[in-house]
Formats: sequence, C-alpha cells, structure tokens
Amino acid sequence: MTNSAALKIMVFNSRSLRNKTYGVCEFLRENQCDVCFITEAWLKAKDESVAAEIVDMGFELKFQPRKGSKRGGGICVIYKPDLTIDKCSTQTYKTFEVLQTTIKSTDNLIRVSTFYRTGHLSVNSRERFTSDFDSYLESLVSLKGENVLCGDFMLKMNLLLILLNCIMLLICMGIHNLLVVQLTKMVVLWI
Repeated sequence: MTNSAALKIMVFNSRSLRNKTYGVCEFLRENQCDVCFITEAWLKAKDESVAAEIVDMGFELKFQPRKGSKRGGGICVIYKPDLTIDKCSTQTYKTFEVLQTTIKSTDNLIRVSTFYRTGHLSVNSRERFTSDFDSYLESLVSLKGENVLCGDFMLKMNLLLILLNCIMLLICMGIHNLLVVQLTKMVVLWI
C-alpha cells in the first residue's frame, strides 16, 4: 500500500474459521473489505490447509493460535495481499488472548491489537483482567503508530466501564486514536 487511503476493516467472532473460509472470503470480496480481524478462529499451527484456501481465494492470513491444549480461541487477520501487515510479538496474558499487528503505508503506521477475553470473570479474575489489560495498554505507550483496539471482550456493562477507565489512563499518558469494539453487546466506542 503506497499511501494512507481509507481502509475498510471488519472484526467478528467466527466460532471456527475452518469450515467457513469460502463464505468469509466471499463476504470480504463482495463488501470490498481490506482487512478482517477474527476472534475464535479455532486455528492451530497445523492448519496449513485453511491458510492455503484463503491464499487461493486471493487473501493473506496471519494467525495467533490459542496457547495450550484448550479447544477453540485463537485470533487471525485476513487481508488483501497488497497490504503490508506484520504480526508483532507480545507477552502472554492469562485473562485474554491478543494478536498485535501493524499495517504499514508510506506515510502511516497503524498498530491493531485484537483481543479475545475468555472464561467467567469472578471478582479475583476481574482484578486480574484489569491488571493484565492495564499492563498491555502500558506496553503500547512507547510504540510507534496509531493504536486501534478491537475484539470480543465478553464484558458486561459494568466491566466495560472498568475497561474504559484503563483506556482513559492511556489517553492521559498521551496515547490517542483508539477504537474499542465490544462485540458481545454491539457497543462501539470511538475515542
């Protein structure tokens, strides 16, 4: 991509991409979507055939499988091959999965962090999630580029407010241009 033209970006929870590659790629093509971030992709490192199907349909794929032996989870990005998208390494967190990518153009760098929060949030795990998420946000402070946060946080409204407090802290620290997407209740927040 040679300039920072507007990108059409989509985020959704697939509950397994394995049997949906054709439908997803057709949807992206029909809607002229440039980049699609997918939570619960359910892809494992051995799923080269799924990646090959996506490439055969004219897209590229990068994915972060769920760590450990638990079924499900995982995050991926499907994108047009003329884009420069790199997968970044991040710390592993107990309360959420994250795939951090950068989208580069000649005059812009966008850092996209796609989240999938799993499991029930007890009082203790709520505190752990808040701490983990705060730690992740702090790790973005020194990184170049505009930050976009998206994904499936599976939070009830009171926990979404906790998440917003963490983000407000980031804004006070000088990080701007954040987008947070709460897929479970279809709440979209532009900050």
